[in-house]
Amino acid sequence: MTQKGVGSPSSGSAPDLFYRRTLAAELRRASSKSYSAYLAYKDSRALNLTRTKEGIALLENRLALIFGCLSNPHTAQGKAGLDQEYTATIGELSALREQAAQAARSVGKPA
Repeated sequence: MTQKGVGSPSSGSAPDLFYRRTLAAELRRASSKSYSAYLAYKDSRALNLTRTKEGIALLENRLALIFGCLSNPHTAQGKAGLDQEYTATIGELSALREQAAQAARSVGKPA
């Protein structure tokens, strides 16, 4: 014959009720923290997508400025440097667009 311990989950006493309430409160708190962490993670992915899109817009503006300088006949002397800058910016833009596509897939939105 086994003896029920005082305050154990099977005792049916006041400590048992306290134990169950404490456990339920801890479970609610843990699930609330998990859900909050999930929402923060989801928000950070959306923020990452927004930042990536802003970065793309900045690079596109930079490309437009470089292209404008390249097409200007008065900037012929620095043309080689601008060509390199244009090529590097195109590479950055391609990488950032791929990053935006991945971020959009993780958030579930079109890029």
